[in-house]
Amino acid sequence: MKKGKLFVVNPVSGGKSKSDFIAFLESHISEEDDIIIWANSKDKNQISEQIRLGGHQSVVAVGGDGTVNLIAGNLLGTNKQLGIIPFGSGNGLARHLGLSMQPAKAFEQLNRASPRPMDVGKVNGQLFCCTCGFSFDAAVAAKFATLKARGLKSYISAGLEIMQEFTPPSFSVVTDNGNSKGNYYILTIANANQYGNNVKIAPHAQIDDGLLELVMIKKPSLPGLMVLVSRLLSNKILSAAQVKHKSIVACKITADTPFAFHLDGEPFEPVRSASAEIVKNALPVLA
Repeated sequence: MKKGKLFVVNPVSGGKSKSDFIAFLESHISEEDDIIIWANSKDKNQISEQIRLGGHQSVVAVGGDGTVNLIAGNLLGTNKQLGIIPFGSGNGLARHLGLSMQPAKAFEQLNRASPRPMDVGKVNGQLFCCTCGFSFDAAVAAKFATLKARGLKSYISAGLEIMQEFTPPSFSVVTDNGNSKGNYYILTIANANQYGNNVKIAPHAQIDDGLLELVMIKKPSLPGLMVLVSRLLSNKILSAAQVKHKSIVACKITADTPFAFHLDGEPFEPVRSASAEIVKNALPVLA
């Protein structure tokens, strides 16, 4: 195995040009490092093959949480380390880890970083590192994926559009820490503490505690919505009366109608049931 790093650059993540940063990388990496450009965002198999064949000690995602998700999935079961240079719309995992949102500074942090064990979650066998959602945020992720423009403004726009028409199904949630039923507007499972952009849906979540954080919120009234938003932005969401929260190892979610879900912001087709679980110490992350 090479001692160096493989930098995987997703050129479309976050709607931000990466040409200047690619030039920065080319002038700052060592002889043991390599760079590959994820030229076609749909060609995940080619990227996966390049990661496997590269033989590097560390693989660095230059992109958002979706890019991190792809790379992490290829590192499970290996001794390779995951690195992140945030370049996405939300950068939830990078923010949880305290990484700089300035790519050049994040690069410097990588060179000083040490590996620490990180748990990941799985839903129906598919990996997530940061958060997954099964209700309103899943509908927003599906809408966001259809938009040409990326970034926070587009995500907010998608959310406002979905909010006008979304009606949650009736969920049944069975966990190792009790069961719940309800028309949950927010039904999120978090490994890290946030969706991204420091919007912390599970402020106390840790990526190495062997637990997932389940957050359930029924659709509030308009005044209640204002309270929730205020609590969410001040990292006090779990203290709101409308919020149910459980620390769990595993759960099964079913509903009266098929429901979509997202993993780290990437949308998946509707299902009738979803099984989630924690994978402890799944891979080392540089932080």
